[in-house]
Amino acid sequence: MAAVASPASEVGRNLPWRFLSTWIAHAHHQRSVAGQTVRVRALLLDRLVNQAGEVMISRSRLDARVVQMRGGLGELSGNSGAPAAAVA
Repeated sequence: MAAVASPASEVGRNLPWRFLSTWIAHAHHQRSVAGQTVRVRALLLDRLVNQAGEVMISRSRLDARVVQMRGGLGELSGNSGAPAAAVA
């Protein structure tokens, strides 16, 4: 199998993270079309996996906060119809 024309060493040093997914998609497309392989340095792959883990952790925390906020909003909405004497 032949390697992709873009050397993997350039990706780790010069390519910002926001463009990495585009590069990966392009490399995957080239592989699926031409049956080629992509070589990626282990350090770069490790960084990518770590970043994906951080994204999952952040999303989980955000989801938990959304659940808390919805619960608080529900409590506030439930109390708004109560008479003032009952609240005091």
